[in-house]
Amino acid sequence: LHVRGESDIALAASDSALARGGASATAQWQRARILTALGRQAEAVSLDREARRDPTRLAPHALAMERQGEAGG
Repeated sequence: LHVRGESDIALAASDSALARGGASATAQWQRARILTALGRQAEAVSLDREARRDPTRLAPHALAMERQGEAGG
């Protein structure tokens, strides 16, 4: 959703996933991308730092985007 420009909807989906206990490093990383797109930098920075604290916890697609510099962080 986020990459299609539907960041508001993606944020709501992220809220729902996190409420169900989906607070993985990759979920935090993706939420940081969404918040950045919505101009909510202060919130995004702390989530991004937490998600990157241990890169081995990130999903392969997130690691690949990080390596390619597409993550914007």
